[in-house]
Amino acid sequence: MAAQTQDVIDAYSRQCASLLHRNIYLEARLATVERQLLEAQEAAGKVANV
Repeated sequence: MAAQTQDVIDAYSRQCASLLHRNIYLEARLATVERQLLEAQEAAGKVANV
């Protein structure tokens, strides 16, 4: 019983680590997209002001 409990804990621990890694990746990707959007908006503003 204790071994099964440890197996479940280990599986949840691996899943949690995987989700944390995915979250970090998505946050970094979001920051990149936000920066690209800001750059595009600034470029569009410069074109509109010319």
